[in-house]
Amino acid sequence: MKRETFRAILVFCIFAIGLTSQLAQAQLEEIVVTAQKRVESVQDVPIAIQAITGDDLERLGVSDAKDILNVLPNLSSNASSSLNSGFSIRGVGTNNFHGNVNQAVGIYQDEVSISTPFSGVLGVYDMERVEVLRGPQNSLFGRNTTGGAINYISRKPEIGAESNGFLSVTAGSESQLDVTAAYGFSLGDKAAARISLQDIRRDGPFTNLASNNLGQELGERDRFSARAQLAFQPSDSTEILFNLHTAQNRGNNIGNRAFGTRDPSNPTLVINGAQDFRNAILPDDSASICSSIGSINPNGTGIPNCTDRNGFNPSTGEFDSLYNVSSARAHVDIDGGFIKLTHDFSNGMIFTSISGHDKTEVQNADEASGTNSLQFIPQQEGNYDQFSQELRLQSSADAAVRWVGGLYYYKEDLLLYTIARRFNFIGPNANVPRDIAAHNILDQKDEDISIYGQIEFDLGELTTLTLGLRYTANDKKANSRFGVAANYNTNLPGGPGPALGNAFLTTQIPLDNVPLNTFIGADFIDGCYAGTNGSCSVLAPTISEFDLSQKLKEAGGKIGIDHKLTESALVYANYSRGFKSGGFDTRALASLFGDGAGEAFDEETLDSYEIGYKNDVNEYLQFNTAVFYYTWNDLQTFGVFNGQPQYVNIPESELTGLEAELKYAPSDSLYMQASIGLLDTKITDTGGLTAADVGHPLPNSPEITFNALISKDIRASNESFWTLQSDIRYVDDQVDSLQFSRDALSTKDSQFYVNARATYTFGSDQEYSVSFWGENLTDETYCADIGVQNPVSSADGGFTGIDLTSTIVCQPGNEGKALFGVSGNFRF
Repeated sequence: MKRETFRAILVFCIFAIGLTSQLAQAQLEEIVVTAQKRVESVQDVPIAIQAITGDDLERLGVSDAKDILNVLPNLSSNASSSLNSGFSIRGVGTNNFHGNVNQAVGIYQDEVSISTPFSGVLGVYDMERVEVLRGPQNSLFGRNTTGGAINYISRKPEIGAESNGFLSVTAGSESQLDVTAAYGFSLGDKAAARISLQDIRRDGPFTNLASNNLGQELGERDRFSARAQLAFQPSDSTEILFNLHTAQNRGNNIGNRAFGTRDPSNPTLVINGAQDFRNAILPDDSASICSSIGSINPNGTGIPNCTDRNGFNPSTGEFDSLYNVSSARAHVDIDGGFIKLTHDFSNGMIFTSISGHDKTEVQNADEASGTNSLQFIPQQEGNYDQFSQELRLQSSADAAVRWVGGLYYYKEDLLLYTIARRFNFIGPNANVPRDIAAHNILDQKDEDISIYGQIEFDLGELTTLTLGLRYTANDKKANSRFGVAANYNTNLPGGPGPALGNAFLTTQIPLDNVPLNTFIGADFIDGCYAGTNGSCSVLAPTISEFDLSQKLKEAGGKIGIDHKLTESALVYANYSRGFKSGGFDTRALASLFGDGAGEAFDEETLDSYEIGYKNDVNEYLQFNTAVFYYTWNDLQTFGVFNGQPQYVNIPESELTGLEAELKYAPSDSLYMQASIGLLDTKITDTGGLTAADVGHPLPNSPEITFNALISKDIRASNESFWTLQSDIRYVDDQVDSLQFSRDALSTKDSQFYVNARATYTFGSDQEYSVSFWGENLTDETYCADIGVQNPVSSADGGFTGIDLTSTIVCQPGNEGKALFGVSGNFRF
């Protein structure tokens, strides 16, 4: 931990303790959750779980899925683009750009699993709470929860309640203008409805310096989400909830800040040669051919004098200025809904049926190399159609033996085009520059049938034994086609060449003369196959097609015991086993390299051992902590292995850690909370993969995370008061690679964030409020993804061979500067 960061945390804690010692005692609010499919206090649940109430989400200004990172420890982002979002909990997550792989942390919207990695577009608004469950949750949630589960629970219509709702408007930096509103009302004594919406707009905080997109704003937000719910109660024991939701994203991606790896005096790419540029990028090597490459910090804003393969220096010296020659398209449309039926039997048993359907359409493009010419533009176009049905029966919560059992069915139809438009060398001597579109077309069917159950036995008045089990049969089938689309003419001089099998160009011709900032998607690639897209054609020798299938039959679950030390203190110990299904290689570049094409990667499993302690010390002080040890088998990850970019399984890894959380409300006007996460991760078996090191930490696994918040109410009059609030977050440095030799260029710097908010609440019922806020007051810069673009690795882990992109990149994960704004809220 940086010394200044430690001092800031220490000063914060000393100030908080000194302030609270002078105040009277109050009572902490009880938070009710449904993590075990029944309503209970979060302090009575014998697992590691944090819950954030809807009111707290509003006070924190949370409007996006990733915003919950600000208040929880051992929780990291796995985002691979502005659209493709995922989480790591305790170091367990999924590192993958490709959209056909399930995340290790399950995302649920009102108990309905959202399988696509683009679910963050749905937004966080009009929420009752968010529950974050840590560790495998197979017993009650699903097969893809090896890392945990995050359940976003929206506010429901209230039958018999008076009309209520709110309107919130926020204006801020970068022309931010957000509108959130909700209205709930009764429809007689048996029905009620609630309508909610969120509209988020903001100019792009990043400036594009690419010559073909000069001055373009990048990182724009243009997102609309809406939800309509109808609750119907035909009898006292039966309730039906209908949910329809929609979301649309029309902002754009950011791209990458880049640093070259070539000597400015000789940036020529060596073709068919063993170009060893390790000396150029390892900072401890005195023979560096780039005089300033040793001082490169991809998180910072320095200007190294190294270039890309064309002799161009992409470093800008400004975090908010970069080069992006692509369309930066970030289009997502989500439409869906669910029907939930709940029936209470006279003996206390409860039956629940949840039928859900979602359809997601995605067009995603970005510039991966961050320079001013065509290097590597990954693009995706996908259609996801998912249906799920869950049937659940559970005992009365007051029974001596409490149980829940269910059946779960899931089906997804996926059509995904993954396209890598890039600069490549082809021809008989691999010396002809060519603009190509390597691609994969995946038509995948995923079907899942599970039976699950959990039972609790009281071994005495104070001790409970919990047993849980989930058995899943998963069947994946796919047609997967690889190919390379390009322009060529068989009558050109030079004759057939072994790289193409027919002919090759002697001059570079743009791919069907399509500008780089044009989105290339399914229609374009289909036109190349059909011969209706100008001179574009898919080069026959590159086409390979596979009919793939993978069947999984696996069991997971938990064994747990908890004991009440006192009425308010609980200790528990759990063993859990989680599993996640495998999948198919959909890398577009497999059409060039061939390695891995048509192959499947295996399922992954995780065994968790955890001991936890929860204590409501008194009415105003709460303390929770947990320690855990994981063994993670066949971790699924994407990277450059054995000289090729691949999606592979790492045979074994180990994770150990601790979390502690403290909440303190010494008076009605003061509230504080603090939490810390400690984490140690390492690979223990690489399975012979040359680009993974035994003992190396896992990506996105900072050793220390710390969060703290303090909120103070100051009475202004009988009908008005001020709330002063500040929260801080520290995240230790972390790697984004699996090999030691790349750590110098793939390490994300530690971060320290400070946010502040002052809210004035007034009105006869405190129905009005105005908030003045500032975020990232420390001007932290953050890289969401970082590393060397597409190197070819040698057997000893160094970088040798042809490096086509020749840059080191940082994908900005935030604006890199302080943001300010004002929010107005009216409740009725």
